[in-house]
Amino acid sequence: MLLLLFIAAFATDLGAWYRQGQEQQRAADVSALNGVQAYDRGVKAHFATLPHVGVPPEPVQSWAQLTPDQWEFAERAGLAEAANTIIALMETSGLSFTDIGTGVLASNPTDPTSTSIWTIVATDGTEIIITRSFVQTGLDTSTPPQPTYSRSIDVQVNATGEQYFSNILRDAPSIDRSASSVLSNCGAICEQTVEIDPPFAGFDADGKGDGYSPLLYGDQSIWAVNHHVNDGWEGDILCMDRTVTPPQNCGEFALSDYNTASYPVELLSNNVGKIYAPATNRATDKAGLLCFNVAKSEFCDDEFIGFDGNAWQSNNKSGSPAAGVWEYKRGNSLEAWVLSHKGEIACVTMSASDDGGMDPCGSPTGIYNTAIVGHTRIHTGTGNRTVWGELIADELFLISRGQQGDPLFHCFNLNSRQPCPGFGVIQPADSAYYRSGEAMGFIRHSAGGGRDGFCLASPRSTKKSYCVNFGGTKLPDMPNSFDNNVLAPIGVSWVGKAYTWNSERTFFSGGNSDLLTCWDWSKNLPCAETIDLDVLRPGNKEVRAQGPRPSCSAGQALPAGTSLRGGSDCSQEIEPYNLAAVTPNCLVGLGDQSYFFSFNPRTMEACVDTTLSADIEPCDCADSTEKRWGLVRLPVDLLGDVNKLDATVVDPATGAIYIGALPSGPLDLLGNGGELDLSHVPDTVPLLKLNLDIDAKLDSNGDPLWTGTKYADIQIEVQPTLAN
Repeated sequence: MLLLLFIAAFATDLGAWYRQGQEQQRAADVSALNGVQAYDRGVKAHFATLPHVGVPPEPVQSWAQLTPDQWEFAERAGLAEAANTIIALMETSGLSFTDIGTGVLASNPTDPTSTSIWTIVATDGTEIIITRSFVQTGLDTSTPPQPTYSRSIDVQVNATGEQYFSNILRDAPSIDRSASSVLSNCGAICEQTVEIDPPFAGFDADGKGDGYSPLLYGDQSIWAVNHHVNDGWEGDILCMDRTVTPPQNCGEFALSDYNTASYPVELLSNNVGKIYAPATNRATDKAGLLCFNVAKSEFCDDEFIGFDGNAWQSNNKSGSPAAGVWEYKRGNSLEAWVLSHKGEIACVTMSASDDGGMDPCGSPTGIYNTAIVGHTRIHTGTGNRTVWGELIADELFLISRGQQGDPLFHCFNLNSRQPCPGFGVIQPADSAYYRSGEAMGFIRHSAGGGRDGFCLASPRSTKKSYCVNFGGTKLPDMPNSFDNNVLAPIGVSWVGKAYTWNSERTFFSGGNSDLLTCWDWSKNLPCAETIDLDVLRPGNKEVRAQGPRPSCSAGQALPAGTSLRGGSDCSQEIEPYNLAAVTPNCLVGLGDQSYFFSFNPRTMEACVDTTLSADIEPCDCADSTEKRWGLVRLPVDLLGDVNKLDATVVDPATGAIYIGALPSGPLDLLGNGGELDLSHVPDTVPLLKLNLDIDAKLDSNGDPLWTGTKYADIQIEVQPTLAN
């Protein structure tokens, strides 16, 4: 029984020693982590007291700026700060101290082989030994590479083990635990300021020409190529700078030598920084492609290529029979394709060089025949107002104008440069009902967002739509609710383009009005929301509650007391042409006489969506020999001004996604207090791209909460790390 009693007594104390060792280890870990930051604070505080050095004078920031006589004082200041911090931590666990102890200082704190020791003893005899030493953290870029070092704080906690019963067998053991912490970024917080542009708002552009499609050049500018040049309108290519609020004119470039198509589809290729527009050279009467260098704000060296043949002649030197343009990638090269009113399709090269490419591709002439060339119903006139096309993979699906404005559905494969096999030419049997004199083509979608086929919509006719699938088989017409609620309100005197957003909604623009109508594919119904574009115009917020205005013809007087765009007749209405996506949830549209407007495609209200793409860098370590990533914090005031703040973080050099990878998607910063943990990013990554998707809150007038550029200070904090 006595032996069992001895064993039980020893086991009890053994368990107590184990728990005491755990507590001392936690204390050593916390002390090392906090001590290394305190050491750096103390050193920097001492640096600030020293005379300025250098020419011009600058504050002391590193050990290299100190003289040997100053080393010991800076070292003592750092260790004393660490000792005070560690004492405060230890006192929370029940220890007490009468002083901060004494230090044994090394002669050279910049020598990687030197150490400094500071010892503190608690009133119960617990000994805390603080050692400043160096830890090798890597190799530099010299040849051969040399070791790089970081200062570390090592904390050792030595105490006599608590003893209850085992003293009958042995004396209490000494329990020693230690931890070493390396300073990453010296405990400092790096701060970087980023600019967040306000949500995109409508504005009147300079130039006052008659543009058609808003052409977006990255996040920098919006361009438009005016049509109606031959009708005495101001003919120019217009640029508006998006980087300022409101956008400012960044250039008007005369089109006096060319006629542009009346209903064009221009191409601004961000891949090569060029606009390719269908046009006719007035001197030669040849139709073809015009090239403009948006990156340099000047026409390309080879500014125009005209194509030979009757299909490309205007004859009356008015307008242009060319339409398009579609961009196609063939291997490593890019091509621009343009269609004539008689069914010939032509191809030129695209290039980022000053000449823009502009060489015929494939055949010597670059011209090919689509399926409608020679068709009995081919259009014989000179205008080509109705062509529509959508490029899906290699196949370009087209609707062209027949002799009486009737539609011809066909398909052309850009890879094989031949008509699509098996598709042929589709001419509606009752084509008189589908007059495409002024009509829109659009992709047809399923409820799930998939593409089922394409359609013609003609508000002039009795029957409003005609649809086929991508194999050429007739599909059912759109429902009557499409005819009544989407086509009818926009009028019949003029029709713009159809634009599909997110495979969810297709917007139909046009008519001499301020109206946009919408079809919701997810419900196969007209959109529940309506939009009167005039309420989005600055200064016209008072008409928000009045609802959509009826359409009317240009010159028709409006009811007394009403006005649109400051005028008294319908000629002052916006008359929307075409749309583009400025951000994922903000569409920009271009209206008559160069008015740009914007709206949220889901709510049909003013845009609240904006984006930020900013470069962020890691923080410098104390000796500036390396950089580290840590915790990124966005300011609280930014979080209070938004309804959504989603983030992705990407390495622009490799494409590696560090935050926001699927399937989880972007990180919801509103849900986690605006913090992104980048401590897992390798120190070798020199730069990251922070992308924010933002929805701003609205003020009492229904406008975005901020209308000017917002500046946000983001912080990167790098915590010290335990070396072992």
